[in-house]
Amino acid sequence: MPNNSHNSPDVPKQQLASLRQEIDHIDDQICELLLHRMQVVEQVAELKRNEDIPILHSNREAEILQRLTDGLTPQQAHDIETLYRLLFEVSRKRQS
Repeated sequence: MPNNSHNSPDVPKQQLASLRQEIDHIDDQICELLLHRMQVVEQVAELKRNEDIPILHSNREAEILQRLTDGLTPQQAHDIETLYRLLFEVSRKRQS
């Protein structure tokens, strides 16, 4: 039986490096989208200021969460809700 023990540690390291590279690529896309979202948030803020509309719109946030979590597992829904609640907070601060 051949001894492949010297090769086996490299395979997980290569797989890990590949997965991390994929995560980095996804993170780059998320960052770009978040920056774009913040630009749109600033436009919303300007409209709200001009029209004297309150910054907080709880129903809108609830609708977004419902739309995004519909059909997800409970854990996925929890994770998305946690991330979006933070995103909503950042957006509200950006609008004030």
